Amino acid sequence: MRNNSNKYFAPVVFAAVTAAFAAPAAAETSVQFGTGFEYSSGNYGNPDDTTIYEIPFTVLLISAEN
Repeated sequence: MRNNSNKYFAPVVFAAVTAAFAAPAAAETSVQFGTGFEYSSGNYGNPDDTTIYEIPFTVLLISAEN
């Protein structure tokens, strides 16, 4: 079964990047991107093993007027 939780990923990234470049020239704007990876595996009290892969992605937009 495929998880559709990433269907909003591209629009959110697009909006963040667009907002960064659409900011007024007088405002100081910075965009930070971050990513990572996490893996876990075990039976967690169930008879079958569970394997989890996570790749989080974050976008931080900071805009401040001078």
